[in-house]
Amino acid sequence: MLLEARDTGQPVDVASLVRTVEDAAGVRLQLGDAGVKQIRESPDAFRKIIPRLVEGGLGIRAWTGLVQLAEARLGEALGLDGALATPIDWPAAERRLLESVERAWANRRETTVREIEQELESLVPDGVAVGRATLARALVRMSYGQRTLFDRRTHQRRAVVVARLSYAFPAAQLLEGKEADELAAEIEEHLRGATAEVERSLGAAELRRAGRPRDLPERVQSALARALGSEGWEELRATESLEVLPPERRQTLEAAVGRALRNEMYRGLILAVGDRLWVDYLTQMEGLRTAIGLEAYGQRDPLVQYKSRAFDMFSHLQADIRAGVVARLFRAPAPARAPGAVALRPGAGDGSPTEPAAPTPAEEPRKKRRRRH
Repeated sequence: MLLEARDTGQPVDVASLVRTVEDAAGVRLQLGDAGVKQIRESPDAFRKIIPRLVEGGLGIRAWTGLVQLAEARLGEALGLDGALATPIDWPAAERRLLESVERAWANRRETTVREIEQELESLVPDGVAVGRATLARALVRMSYGQRTLFDRRTHQRRAVVVARLSYAFPAAQLLEGKEADELAAEIEEHLRGATAEVERSLGAAELRRAGRPRDLPERVQSALARALGSEGWEELRATESLEVLPPERRQTLEAAVGRALRNEMYRGLILAVGDRLWVDYLTQMEGLRTAIGLEAYGQRDPLVQYKSRAFDMFSHLQADIRAGVVARLFRAPAPARAPGAVALRPGAGDGSPTEPAAPTPAEEPRKKRRRRH
């Protein structure tokens, strides 16, 4: 373009020249009015400053990406939108970025502490004893909060739930320096204790709900018969109310009932995960049977390929079932009450079951009247 302008004697089109260089370099050149004037006065000198301009454009791109990454990680605007002089003084830019990050982090820390204090004051009033359940709710609530953000697509403000705290880092500090064997032993001990506590809670809730041994679900009764023996179960079955049992005997029953309910919960979890993945597996096998004939075009035996792929798919099915069960094992809800279970009358001293209420006239199916013609 410069040679053409020199041969024809025409002035250089500065805009076209700069656009051509930008397209070739893939960056935007930082040219001010002085740079444009310099190109008009001495087009040949523009060749010498092209490397410096490209370096400045790449530096601006890297700086902008770094600032955007820091803002996305912090969730705060750093206020570094001002233009930088090129070539960039990277040590000075680094100090500027770190100062902005520290300032934004200090503001975030102050705001987070103030929000947590307000929420804890509303959650735990003064003069009220703090129990384990309240403490657990407070710890969970502390880790999440709400923030109002501006949605660029809808141009509206909306409230979103954001993570304020992460307990992974304090937990990692507590585990730092421990041996693998010691850590594994602590995890196993905690798991056994947590499992026993879950079983006790499930058993206590089920015993309070049932009221009498004969009102327990059949699977629970079978588990108690195996745990207590035939004589012990018959003696317990003759008891009219579980509330009159000694504390030691009741704790034993709570553990046995909770263990049975936990096994029932695990059984349902395995069946639910396996049923869902089995349907997907059958769908994939149907697709494999449909498309396996195309292997013949690649000089491969369809039967051999079908057996190989079917074996791999079944292995993946087993691995997915194990992974799904383990992933949901510690988040599975408590087993729901069996349908058709008999409820107790409120305030009934004898614990006799309530008779089902008679259907009201509105609930009875209405007979269709035959129309006479």
